[in-house]
Amino acid sequence: NAAAEGSPVGALPSLAALTDAIATGSIHPGIRLGGHPDEPDANRLARLTATGLAELERRLARHSLLTYQQLLNRVQAAVAGPKNSGVLNTLRSRFRVALIDEFQDTDPVQWEVFRRLFVEGDPTGPALVLVGDPKQAIYSFRGADIATYLGASGLVQRRANLTRNFRSTPRLLDGLNALFADARFGSSPEGARTIDYAEVSAGDPSPGTLD
Repeated sequence: NAAAEGSPVGALPSLAALTDAIATGSIHPGIRLGGHPDEPDANRLARLTATGLAELERRLARHSLLTYQQLLNRVQAAVAGPKNSGVLNTLRSRFRVALIDEFQDTDPVQWEVFRRLFVEGDPTGPALVLVGDPKQAIYSFRGADIATYLGASGLVQRRANLTRNFRSTPRLLDGLNALFADARFGSSPEGARTIDYAEVSAGDPSPGTLD
């Protein structure tokens, strides 16, 4: 449709940029690209992204399909608000303990669901166990947000470090412990939580070999 809007094909955003923008918009439905009067390329990308997202919604609805993110958004809506206490009570009575592994890759919508279910409400209700390492957070492309991990870590009642490593040799761990001693990761504002390094030891004391 480049001719229809009076733009040469070369002036349009690349397919990769458009695909990334549509993917980001589908993962974060509350975020929309905004144009700028002095940035025609940004304006075109914003318009085409909005068109692509609308077309994606139409095609999904036509085939009665939901994306993974849409499923999450519906669950979030089901547990949000004061009128949904029935859903919350049903789920809380069904599950006594919830464990989230690889919690560093949790996105804000997922955390909001678990926060509503297992953090808010009766303190004697279901327990929530979070297992994660923020230094291994790699799923930002899928919506995971390290700020979600740091915010949740400030709400926990008890914290424990896994200090035995069964995957690495003692010499490697000794080197890592020396390298990262007293290290603080991340560039956080004053007073914000930082990511600390916890010293670990080898679960198997034998030196190990490489075959």
